[in-house]
Amino acid sequence: TVDDAQECSAEFLENARNGDTEPGVLWSENYAVYSNNLHDNGDYGLDLHASSGEVAGNLVQDNVRGVKFPDAAHVWIHHNGIAGSSWWGMFFYNTVDIAERASHNIAFYANTIGQNGLVQARIEKPAINIYFIDNTYTSFINVMRNQSAIYRCADTQDESVFVYGTRFKEASPAECKLSAIGKLFD
Repeated sequence: TVDDAQECSAEFLENARNGDTEPGVLWSENYAVYSNNLHDNGDYGLDLHASSGEVAGNLVQDNVRGVKFPDAAHVWIHHNGIAGSSWWGMFFYNTVDIAERASHNIAFYANTIGQNGLVQARIEKPAINIYFIDNTYTSFINVMRNQSAIYRCADTQDESVFVYGTRFKEASPAECKLSAIGKLFD
């Protein structure tokens, strides 16, 4: 066991080179994924069928696909680097057609994302209350979304994101404050 005060990190790498197509990391509920280097995996670097979690300080790069969040709810994603995947950087979607299981209450804050193949983020309906706040983009800025309630904040690079499908909604100045976003996790 590791003392809670001690920093803990792990490397999940080169699964693809070893013929393994499994994701680098897979968790389901009440989790924290901090300070990992997830690269060269055959499918996803991070596969979170997730609720009530935090993903921070990770480097997800050079995977077939970067990160997926099926059925994600109440997730705080911040200070990560997501780059170099051959398909997309992030994917939010649902595995079942139950309204309560729709991807919702997700805050994507202060991440660096770019140079992913097809699209930086793919968000499928019926996702709701997804917030992009003050992220940095290192290449073309595009998001594919289908009729989902996704918000971005003015005066940030998120405002310049090009969207395939329906457009982002503009978050109010109050919603762009991190303290206000915190209500999503109550």
